[in-house]
Amino acid sequence: MVGCRLLTILAKHNKINEVITILNKVSRSHKNYNRELKDVNQLKFIDLKIYFSDFTVQSCINNVKSKIPKGINGSAH
Repeated sequence: MVGCRLLTILAKHNKINEVITILNKVSRSHKNYNRELKDVNQLKFIDLKIYFSDFTVQSCINNVKSKIPKGINGSAH
């Protein structure tokens, strides 16, 4: 009877250790996922800033071009 009880206790502890190992793996995976997600969100923000900067520069260029009289910019001969 004592031997069976000891085996049962050992089996339960073994299962508990397996669950702890799995939970640790899940926790590490979750941390990695969150880190990668943070990186992706930062890249989206950087892309948005680059797009906005490009749009602003293009706007300034077009504004200056529209103020140049025809013939000075070499388009009319």
